[in-house]
Amino acid sequence: MRKIVFLCFIISFMFAEQPVIIPRNKIDIEIKVNVSFDTTTNLFTFNYKLKSLPTSEQNLWAFCIPLKDTSYKSKITEVSGPPPDWWNISGEDALYTFGEWIPWGPIDSINDLKPGDSLSGFSFKTTLFPDIGDAYVEGYHPPPSFPPGQVPPLIEGYEDLTPYGPGKVYKTVVCGKEPSLGSSNGNYPDSAFIHLRDRLDKCKEQGWVTQHAYEQIWRIIGHAWNHIENGRLEQSKRTLTRLMNTLERFKEQEKIKPEAFYIMYYRTKYVRDNLWYNP
Repeated sequence: MRKIVFLCFIISFMFAEQPVIIPRNKIDIEIKVNVSFDTTTNLFTFNYKLKSLPTSEQNLWAFCIPLKDTSYKSKITEVSGPPPDWWNISGEDALYTFGEWIPWGPIDSINDLKPGDSLSGFSFKTTLFPDIGDAYVEGYHPPPSFPPGQVPPLIEGYEDLTPYGPGKVYKTVVCGKEPSLGSSNGNYPDSAFIHLRDRLDKCKEQGWVTQHAYEQIWRIIGHAWNHIENGRLEQSKRTLTRLMNTLERFKEQEKIKPEAFYIMYYRTKYVRDNLWYNP
């Protein structure tokens, strides 16, 4: 009997020594984004508003936009956070300090975003175009602790829970490169139309475009593509203008979400304004 009791003691001791690893993803966040363009400065302004849904079990203490390319750092300016209590570190300092992303976080834990609350004022400016990409959020829970000398090089299921850490990843509008206007056949920039359809597909995958809107936008891109293939440059540009008007109408009718509008509208405008044909 004493052997059984001793064995139970040893087992309970072993389990007591194992750290409790709780990830920082017990949050449900709604991200709203607004993108505007200043024709004077030729800069896009990205503004984000976060809402922590009542189903969140942790306070939100970090919000980041991972950068797709290290070259983007030099093209991002005026990074600012919600005043007065969230990080407000401008441009290169923020990107250098916190790595290859645009970071925000509260200076003090009492300013964490609590379940049911909203927070706006996350913004930056850039020459880069609206694109689809990741947003990373992290709820707060004390990090796991280990006995001295027993800290593993990687806490599996925690640090590698997402590509960025133990939080949660959402799709939203981030910054990216403009459409390519190169040519694969030597006489017209078909890559631009391939690019527009690719972004349309990605927006559809996220549920940002209704089936009806998707089909109409796909067709209009095809009409503009057909015109340029046949040397009708001005007709192609007019068709792309029609596409821009259609995107505005669909946004008002809520047939596409703002995320899809920002991505498709500004990219369509860029293609229209830079379209070329060389027979």
